[in-house]
Amino acid sequence: MSESSAEAVAAVASATGAAGNWRRATGIAGAAIGVVAAGAAAGVAIERLTVGRGMRKKARLALDSTGPYGALRGTPGKATADDGTELYYEVDDIDPDAVPALGPRRRRLFGRKAPAPVTVVFSHGYCLNQDSWHFQRA
Repeated sequence: MSESSAEAVAAVASATGAAGNWRRATGIAGAAIGVVAAGAAAGVAIERLTVGRGMRKKARLALDSTGPYGALRGTPGKATADDGTELYYEVDDIDPDAVPALGPRRRRLFGRKAPAPVTVVFSHGYCLNQDSWHFQRA
């Protein structure tokens, strides 16, 4: 081998070694960044499970206590079934001012010119009372 080719081989070997060290350093840096990110995610998850839960519960209770639940009532009445059982009901009338006036060009809903005029909701059971339908009635 000549001197110039030996120098070329040595230069290639040192360049390969330097590139290998650079790749290894990059891999170690990437792994370190991944470990830090995983630690941060775990910290956020633990915070949400411990501290955040209490704060969210307090906020939810504060919103529920200030809400006007149970304030919407319709016209009460009683109906008697065939077997003599009295059934309680409330009628919520439509506010004529709240119904938008349809212009000359009516929009069709399922082939009809106007939506159906009546909606009936049956609520049965101990845990289903009129207050359960607060937002639908509003």
